[in-house]
Amino acid sequence: MGSYWGLVILVGAAMVLQTVHSQGSCNGRDGHPGQPGARGRDGWPGSKGERGEAPLSGSHDGNFQSLKGELGSQGAPGAPGPKGFSGDFGSPGEAGHPGARGPDSGASAAGPPLVSAFCVVRNANTYPVANTKITFQKAIVNRPEHFHLNSGTFTCRVSGVYYFVFHYLSKVNMCVTLKADTAAGFSLGFCDHNVSGNVQVLSGGVVLKLTQGEKVWLESILPTPPQDREKKEMVFNGFLLFPR
Repeated sequence: MGSYWGLVILVGAAMVLQTVHSQGSCNGRDGHPGQPGARGRDGWPGSKGERGEAPLSGSHDGNFQSLKGELGSQGAPGAPGPKGFSGDFGSPGEAGHPGARGPDSGASAAGPPLVSAFCVVRNANTYPVANTKITFQKAIVNRPEHFHLNSGTFTCRVSGVYYFVFHYLSKVNMCVTLKADTAAGFSLGFCDHNVSGNVQVLSGGVVLKLTQGEKVWLESILPTPPQDREKKEMVFNGFLLFPR
């Protein structure tokens, strides 16, 4: 029992001494930072988060994603550029396949083809008599003899469209009329006045539509020049272009 009270007295005396010592100074000295503590243990795994929203549609640009804009209106055409140089010709292509057979010409398969053509020559030195049909001395082509040399007349045997042309060589004035006894009548004159006395050529031609039996011829419309014995030459041609 005596020991217990002695211990109490010692503790009380210590507390009194500590209080007196503390009242003797205003501030104590700062302490030193403590040492880092030991690493703690890993925590428990957290719960799984919620699923994120779906990605936006569009094109990617690096790590970013953007929405695709609306299609803009078409711009105005640009100015034409300068014309380029012509390129080289390519190599010839392969020959094509034969074409389909064309339609029949209309002529009878059993009959002869429709032909009418003539080329006659006048080489007389005399000047043609005015206002009369010009006659010819030689036929180079006359198939099938639709032209009559002595009368100087072509008679249509195949109705259709014809081409007629003449060439007249002379050293004097020349005037020639091409005539036809069509339903409407036809007369077309050609003239060349020669004042130099050199050889000149008078030419004239026409396309006519004739029916069977109609005639075509040439006439001179100038009087015979006095003492005219120069050589003259005339060629008269005609042929069927296509039957009617």
